[in-house]
Amino acid sequence: MKRYLILILVILVLASMLWVGCGDTELDKASWTEKQVIDYFYKHLMDKAEQLQGVYGESEKIIIDWGFRNAIFEVNQEVLREEELGEFVEFKFNETLPNQLEPLSIPTWTNALKKIAKYQGDGLWLVFVTGEWRVNERTGEVIAQDEEAAKLLEEITHETYHNDIYSYHIDYPAGWQLSEIDDEGQVLIVAPESQVDILIDKPRELEQGQSLGDCASGFAAFFSDVYQDFELVSLDKLGNGDYRMEYEWTVGGVRIHTTTYFVLHNSWFCMVTGSAPKSSYELYLSEFDYAYNSFGFD
Repeated sequence: MKRYLILILVILVLASMLWVGCGDTELDKASWTEKQVIDYFYKHLMDKAEQLQGVYGESEKIIIDWGFRNAIFEVNQEVLREEELGEFVEFKFNETLPNQLEPLSIPTWTNALKKIAKYQGDGLWLVFVTGEWRVNERTGEVIAQDEEAAKLLEEITHETYHNDIYSYHIDYPAGWQLSEIDDEGQVLIVAPESQVDILIDKPRELEQGQSLGDCASGFAAFFSDVYQDFELVSLDKLGNGDYRMEYEWTVGGVRIHTTTYFVLHNSWFCMVTGSAPKSSYELYLSEFDYAYNSFGFD
């Protein structure tokens, strides 16, 4: 009798192990389809490029957009040659390229998409578009898996600088070069283009009885005295209490348009300044605004 009981117990254990294993297999099925993964990945990269603002953001969005279109065109040709198409699906890209009135729709097939997005288990996908990427459908995390993907990710990502002396931080495009000018907190962030930069001056303490508006007006008067070609464009108080001063001056024979933000923190103020040649200033204005909006104290 005991022998039969032991045999029954063994069978039950094996059956439970088999059932658990089947359950794990069911749980490990992908929640997304290949199209959903590619759609999510496309939007993720485009949203990052959107953060770059201005001319950088637009150029990177075009690069990303074309990368996805080319990838789909290539796998379409492969499945057509193999004559194994699967089901018909259609991509509608959200971004338009120059000279296009409407977003471009690309017809494709499910078997083609399986060559771009491959499920690896545990909620993880490998996506092959402009490099190799890992996409986690459970967390939404996107990680570059090779050098080509890492390079693109670097181009569309902002770096964050933390100043240990005054405990402030600021975001700036990854392709710009940052240097600490001195040991007192002054930092210069230079764009690849000539005479385009962001300067964070060392924080200064307000004098007794002095307001931030007095300070901003004082700097405007000082620049006017020092630079003969200085022209004050505007000096405004922002809704959050900061001040914004726009002015023009000439450096090396080039007319420069500059915006300085005066930021108050306790009894200290800091100046965040973005400068570019007047002819191209509008291309970088949104990037200067982004840096200012990211600026804060830890």
